[in-house]
Amino acid sequence: MGEALPMPALLQRREKARLYRFNVQGMTRVSVTHLRQHLPAYLKRVQEGEAIQITSRGRVIARLEAEVDPAQAARQWLQGLQGRVTLVEVVSPLGPDMADGAWSGDADHL
Repeated sequence: MGEALPMPALLQRREKARLYRFNVQGMTRVSVTHLRQHLPAYLKRVQEGEAIQITSRGRVIARLEAEVDPAQAARQWLQGLQGRVTLVEVVSPLGPDMADGAWSGDADHL
């Protein structure tokens, strides 16, 4: 029988990389070792909005994703509603002539 020919170096690297990172349902999975070796590149991808699952011995142990500012997310949500929803004053919807003393709708339930 003939001896197996050595795999070209480029193919060896691609095969090794395939073992350490792959996509599952649009999310990249990467081993802890591979993440450590290429941390700056993965942090840049996360900064651009990609979420990455981190695996240890083939099992997902963590997910790395960009931090979301809750105030900014709320502003974007409100801007998305603009033109579709009418916002009204909720603090004093009845006007200044209807002060707290004038409203007695629930006085008998106190």
